[in-house]
This record gives sequence, structure tokens and C-alpha cells, in this order.
Amino acid sequence: MTALRYIFACVTLLLAGSVANAAWWVLDPSHSFNDAAGKPIKATSLTIDMKAANLQVLSVPFELKASLGSAEVSLRSFAAHASKQPRYGNKEWIAVNGGFSSYRVDVPLGLLVVNGKVYSPLVKEKTRTAYAASDSEFGKLRWSGVLCQFKGNNSWDVIAATRYQPGLCQQALQAGPVPVEPNSKVGISPAEATREKPYKRTIICLMNDTRMRTVVTQETQLFPLAQWLSKAESGRGLGCRVALNLSGDSSSGIAIRSPGNAPINFIGEGSFPIPTALLFEKK
Repeated sequence: MTALRYIFACVTLLLAGSVANAAWWVLDPSHSFNDAAGKPIKATSLTIDMKAANLQVLSVPFELKASLGSAEVSLRSFAAHASKQPRYGNKEWIAVNGGFSSYRVDVPLGLLVVNGKVYSPLVKEKTRTAYAASDSEFGKLRWSGVLCQFKGNNSWDVIAATRYQPGLCQQALQAGPVPVEPNSKVGISPAEATREKPYKRTIICLMNDTRMRTVVTQETQLFPLAQWLSKAESGRGLGCRVALNLSGDSSSGIAIRSPGNAPINFIGEGSFPIPTALLFEKK
């Protein structure tokens, strides 16, 4: 093969791979927004076309066939384990850290519904801060939102935890707070930016169309993050219709498994044990 034909073949393969990825997910590591002090905060977004993908809410101990208290597994370890399982094999998938831990790192805090089975009940702990931006339902509980796949039509949304009813969701994950309330309303008070410690964040964001976004950020307070998430894409925001804060800090991360034997691509630290994960797969 001549050098020119070799280069052409390599470019063709690269383009084919890009088209395959673009068919259902797009990774953008170039985002930034300013915190309350004007400091730029870097963020990476992963956009999923939900017309072409399925989403599963997973219990990490269940996936590892482990008893509670014996599955202290980070996102990185979970992704490595999943890549060796026949169920996932050489498929293309994306794993994201899920909700918060309870009295053990592998026990979920709040509602967890997997394929219609309730693994953990709803937590109704009242909010301990006054950082909700309004008196809406999303400001009443500490773990204020539920990522829910509704039974019947299988559509996804983030609903107020106070509005959850048993049997409503085929899959569900409780977390919080809700930085962006429905219709792109900032759900965090400006006071939060000056009084709360910044953390690395993982956010799940639902758009006005069929896209769903996962966002991983550097350390930030929630208020400036909520402002950026809610701002329209035309205004250099992320355009979230509604968004939910997942577990963060050293548990925060995204793991991308490409087809074949390619190594897993990690975004974020993802080193702290997690009780739950979100897993996207191509339909």
C-alpha cells in the first residue's frame, strides 16, 4: 500500500468512528463558566441522543453479585468489571456515577428503582439550608429530585421527590438538589455561592428535545453552575430544561467503553465507592 493510500485509509477509519459515535453520543470537554468570584470553571459534557440509546439505573452491588457492605467499588472499578462481563461484552456503553451513599458506601441514600423493583425507599429528610431559589416542591426536601422513567410511555424526567408515588417509575434514582427546575428555572439561591464549599460535580441534564446530558465539572458551588446549566445554548449555556445533582467530589466521573478492545476512556476522578450508576447503551 502506498503512503498516500495508507493515509487515506486511516482517515476513512477515523471518520467512520466519529460518525458511529456521533450517531448517539457527543463528548465536549471545552466548556467553561465563571463562579461567583469570576474564576473560570472547566466542565465536560456528554450529550446522549435518547432516540438512539437506552438508559439503565443500576445497583452496583447487584451488578457485582455482592452483598451490601462488601462492594466498595468506584466508577473506575465498576467500569473495568462491566467490560469483562458477557452481558456487556464488547458493546459500546457509557457509565456515570449515580446517587449518594447512606450508612455504607455501597448502600444508596434515597429512592432506587431498578426494572420496576424498589431496592431502596424514598427519603423525606427536610432541607437543612435555605438555598432553594423559591418555595417550589423542589425546595422542600434535602434530596429533592427523582430521575424517573415513567411506567407506560418509558419517557424520562426529573420530578420533585415530594411528588413521587409508588409504582410511578419503572426506573428511578433520588438525588439532589435540583439546580435547574422545569422550564430552565434556576433552582438555587445566590446565597449558596458565598456560603457553601465548592465540590466537583456530576449533573444529569434533560433538554427540551430528546437529548440528555451528563456534565462533570471542576470544584464549584451550585448557584453559578445552575446559572450556566439553565442558560440557552445560543447564549453559551448548556440549555438544560431540568437538571439533577448526582454524587460528586472523588466519586464524580464518566466512563466510555468503545466497541472492541479499546481501553475505557475516563473523564473525572471516579475513584470513590458508589452505590449506584447510570449506564447508557446504543439501541
